[in-house]
Amino acid sequence: MVSPVQISIIIPVYNAGELLHRSVRSILAQTCRDWELFLVNNGSRDQSGAICREYVGEHPDRIRYLELAQADVSVARNAGLDLARGEWIYFADAD
Repeated sequence: MVSPVQISIIIPVYNAGELLHRSVRSILAQTCRDWELFLVNNGSRDQSGAICREYVGEHPDRIRYLELAQADVSVARNAGLDLARGEWIYFADAD
């Protein structure tokens, strides 16, 4: 059985390779540990996808990655919402 999660964090990612590390590291540094993170890549043409996969490899129990064809930011957020298990939802930006 999957343990319940208090907070689901959803970050739409589009060509955010230069800023993505800072955003994800900020979340990883939080003292609250009852969260899951969805990185939703919506058609990036830079290294964003590789960076997202790197974090999933390092934190497979907390970070999940979705890859969409290029879409509006609201589509990316809704895709994360469809998978979120948290009691609370937090939307963050990649920058």
